[in-house]
Order: sequence, then structure tokens, then C-alpha cells
Amino acid sequence: MPVDRKLLTERFYVYDIPAWSCPTCGRGHLALLDNTLPLMRPSASFRKLPLENYVEIEQDYGVFSLIAECSYKECKEAFAVSGRYYTEMGVDDRNFEVSLTVCDPVAITPPIQPIKFPPQCPDNVKDQFISAFAIMWQDANAALNRVRTALELLLDHFGVPRKGVSPDKKGGRKLVRLNLHRRIERLAQTKKYVADVIPALLAVKYLGNDGTHDTSANLDDLFDALDVSESLLARLFDPNHITTEQITSEILKSKGRRKRKNT
Repeated sequence: MPVDRKLLTERFYVYDIPAWSCPTCGRGHLALLDNTLPLMRPSASFRKLPLENYVEIEQDYGVFSLIAECSYKECKEAFAVSGRYYTEMGVDDRNFEVSLTVCDPVAITPPIQPIKFPPQCPDNVKDQFISAFAIMWQDANAALNRVRTALELLLDHFGVPRKGVSPDKKGGRKLVRLNLHRRIERLAQTKKYVADVIPALLAVKYLGNDGTHDTSANLDDLFDALDVSESLLARLFDPNHITTEQITSEILKSKGRRKRKNT
């Protein structure tokens, strides 16, 4: 499934955290624990307070932290959520003007997982993606770099070497480091059965390069990389995965309903 971009980018009002899926059980979602949300103002805000300790709406901002837990009763995993908050004027359900506290999350521990992993996905590849999830709201560029590193580990899994032999200036041969692009080309040459994921690997590599060498990448760029990564991991490690292209091909071949096993 594509990354739920709205769920991962929307700010939320106090006491109403988004229904982020629990990464531990995959059944429940994060829910506020004990209906509390501690708020703390940074020292800069304190210096702006009038003597009577009245805080103007545009001055009321700071950082927040909360404890959430999984809503699934058989799980109840605990989560720490933190970020920034500010207040704005709005109306309540009785149309009275009220001050609303808006929260902008920065970190969740343990990290939520915007994409799903096949059970056969190598642990070190999965862990690298999760490390990207942990910082996605803080630094999309660094998160993209970690996704790029996950590709390097994926190529390790398929036995693609990190070094190769190249001619030197004296007519001999020397051992050189293979960059990610050349390693992907090696994979295409040595593992013909993964040919259909080579374009996806290159696409994620290019986005990872942007995160590594540029500073203008944003969450949408990261989510693009995650969408493509989820699809390619499913193709590589989920024996039951079938793409819409495969379904279309089978329908065209049979000129009707697809032939299914055990039917």
C-alpha cells in the first residue's frame, strides 16, 4: 500500500493524536495514555511573558511530549511522542471561540512504520529502513540517505561485491570500490531473475543520492522512495506478491479471467 501521506504530515489538536498504526502488532493504533498531554514552554517564550503571566496566542508555543499506547488490548505497546506545539484561535462544538493547541510531531519511539516488510526481508535491511523512519520528521535528507544505505545492504544480501577490479595507469589491475549504481548493474548481470526490480532500485538510488548530496529533499521525496521500496521488497521477498502489471498480462493472455492455482 502507498504511504499514507496525509496521516504522516497532518498536525493534530491536543488529546486527538492521529491513528498511527502500531509497528509491534500491526493490529492496533496509537492512542493517548491517561488522556494527558504535558506541555512545556521553552525559555525564550518565558522571557516574552507579560508581568501578569498572560500569554498572548501568537506567543504561546513550545515543545510537547506524551506517552501513547497501542489500542489493541493484546499488545499495549508503549510509545513516546514528542515535538512542537503552538496555539491558535478556533471554535468548539458549541461555536464558542476557544484557544486550540496544535501539535506538530517530531519523533516517536519506537518509530512507526509507514511501509510493510515481507517476513523474508533481511533484518539488517529492515532495521536500516526503521532507522530512517525514526528521523523522517526531523531530517528527510538524512532519512533518504539511510534508505540508500538499505539498498547497499540489500545488494550485500544478494552477494553483489562492494569492490571490483579496474585497470590502473601502469597497465595492471587494481581493486576499486564499486559505487551503488555499478553494484545495481552487477546485480542485473548476475541475477537475471531480479531484472524487473532494477528500475525500482535505480529510482530509489537517485532519491537516496539527492538526500545524500542535496539539502532540499522533503517528506514527499522520502515517501516516494518508500513507496517504490515497499513494492520492490515485496517483489523480492514475498512469494505471494503479484503486481497489477502481472494481473493485466495474465488477463490479456487468457482473454478473460486469470487461471488460479487450486481452483
